[in-house]
Amino acid sequence: MRVQTANVTGWSSAQAWLTRTDAHVVLLHEHHLVKGDKLCEASQWCTRNGWHPIFEPAAPGVGLGSSGGVAILARKFLGLHYPAAGSCIVPHRAVASIIYLPGTSLYIHEVSAYLHDDQGLSEANINILNSIGSHLVATGYPHIVGADWNVEPDDLVTTGILRRTSSCLRVPEGGGTCLVANSTVRRLIDYFMIHMSLTHAIDHIWKPSAADLKTHEPVQLQFKERTCQLLVDAIRIPRKFPTKRLHGPIRPPPCYTSSLHRVNSGIHDAFRQDLDAARVSLR
Repeated sequence: MRVQTANVTGWSSAQAWLTRTDAHVVLLHEHHLVKGDKLCEASQWCTRNGWHPIFEPAAPGVGLGSSGGVAILARKFLGLHYPAAGSCIVPHRAVASIIYLPGTSLYIHEVSAYLHDDQGLSEANINILNSIGSHLVATGYPHIVGADWNVEPDDLVTTGILRRTSSCLRVPEGGGTCLVANSTVRRLIDYFMIHMSLTHAIDHIWKPSAADLKTHEPVQLQFKERTCQLLVDAIRIPRKFPTKRLHGPIRPPPCYTSSLHRVNSGIHDAFRQDLDAARVSLR
């Protein structure tokens, strides 16, 4: 299975790209479609062209503009389902789905996200990360998050979301993915966050050369063959008990003398009653 994450900067460029990509699952960011006829037309276009879509609409902007908008698209032979808690994690910014691989018992939680641009780890972006983390922990499935994070991988690590969700980052080879305006510098802000149980099943991650998107390069993740046979339960060593004694008074061990006395008394009384009953019957 191949999964791509891509900032398409608009639905028209996404359509042209979707007809060429060989990915099985696509995590889109910035489609800029708000609620209404255009979003319905986009869903119908996906269905006609072999995709199952889940859209999270963009936020209406000033005038005719819009902001954000994310989506998850899966080929028709894959099972694409809404999570029990719903697909919307953060309005206009993060959407979730459950991918089912036919012929297996494997479910993968897919998330497409778009963080605010030029803000770094602002309060708004931290809130998005917290919402994504809570959603992943509550669902419990192995997950793949593809996003335009708008922060470098080293900065994302400092937020603690990897530890909270038992995840790791997977970045493409070959440097940055987004061209900075009015320069030749590329920032590495498009990459994957995946659950630790899936790391051994990843074959490789790269940037497809013929994407022809405006400012971002898509990033593609490919699983090894027979992935479902490679997934196993992980055995974790429990934490060791502390060896240092705690300060303060030591709690005395429990005393069972009174309990044993009551038990013995009860047995003795029952024996006497049985003995008296036997004597009466002999008379």
